Amino acid sequence: MTISKTCFVMHKNIKQIESSIRELLALRRDPEFVFAFLRAFGEPETTVARLKQGDYNRAKNANEILLKRKIFFKIAVGKDCYLTIDELKHDKHLGKNKPRFIIVTDWENFLAIDTARDDTLSCKFQQLPDKFTFFLPLAGMEQAQVEKEDVISTKAAENVAELHGLITHDNPEFAEHALNVFFARLLFCFFAEDTDIFAKNSFTSALASYTQADGSDLSSYISRLFQRLNDEKNTEYSVYLQKFPYTNGGLFDKHLPVPEFSRRSRQEVLACGKLNWRDISPDIFGSMMQAVIDPQERDNLGMHYTSPENIMKVIKPLFLNDLRAQLDNAGNSQTKLEKLQQRVAKICIFDPACGSGNFLIIAYRQLRELMW
Repeated sequence: MTISKTCFVMHKNIKQIESSIRELLALRRDPEFVFAFLRAFGEPETTVARLKQGDYNRAKNANEILLKRKIFFKIAVGKDCYLTIDELKHDKHLGKNKPRFIIVTDWENFLAIDTARDDTLSCKFQQLPDKFTFFLPLAGMEQAQVEKEDVISTKAAENVAELHGLITHDNPEFAEHALNVFFARLLFCFFAEDTDIFAKNSFTSALASYTQADGSDLSSYISRLFQRLNDEKNTEYSVYLQKFPYTNGGLFDKHLPVPEFSRRSRQEVLACGKLNWRDISPDIFGSMMQAVIDPQERDNLGMHYTSPENIMKVIKPLFLNDLRAQLDNAGNSQTKLEKLQQRVAKICIFDPACGSGNFLIIAYRQLRELMW
């Protein structure tokens, strides 16, 4: 149930891109093709306009467009496209500008190189709509990453859903609000032990080492651990609880009951913990939290989930497009690049509804990618 919503958002974006690429076939032999191609993958109109004007075009020759870190596009009518693109692999000027994609076409053939993945594409121009996924990194979708995250996140969603079912079955009278809070805290702990908030595997290892196999004492152990995570002074706790850090932010500030566990539900908790939560994308993690927590209780917990698509709609015009334009304009100027770095360092992002942290994490990730 969790992944279906996330994938729906992603597929909606891809369908829009595919539709735009099909429309591009009408621009065969048209100089506007490359600009429409960039728009199809979400390049800001301001960047495209500056590229058309020549401000951002770093290409040296006619019939070429070079947008730093994005694409190099060359029209090679009357030339051998394969020989041309092979020569471009070793072009020092391209090496300095690091375009992600090198594209050559004679309007009959369409050749491309993904310089980051060292992958190639060769097709007829009319087949481009069937091959558009090759260029998805231009829209921020890394193909290998998407496939990996989808598999891992599907597994995590299945495990969490199974655990939720087991616990509700074993605790039919358990308060819904307390159960929702418990799952929010549990998911945080799984994520924390794989992302250096806790020591690696410390949470799952502690559950496996210090509780009975039949699950009879797991509830009391977790309850005590949650209390410790809310205790800044770390007093009066056993050694095996003292290793966990104080976690502020309010997630653990109220003492609420923890459900009872059976042998099966304890095993499912450990199975969830054995997954590598580091590989789960922040947006899918947020979607999982939203799916597990009851919608009627979500506002009380502050668990507001915003899709990556809608987050990008906010941060692109708010600051990201302008920063990218400043980066393109900086070129290789150390003074301009340092000025941009200082500007980024001063950016503060406030998310008053911060539940799963999607908005903050994705905004931070976009800033890191910009400066990388």
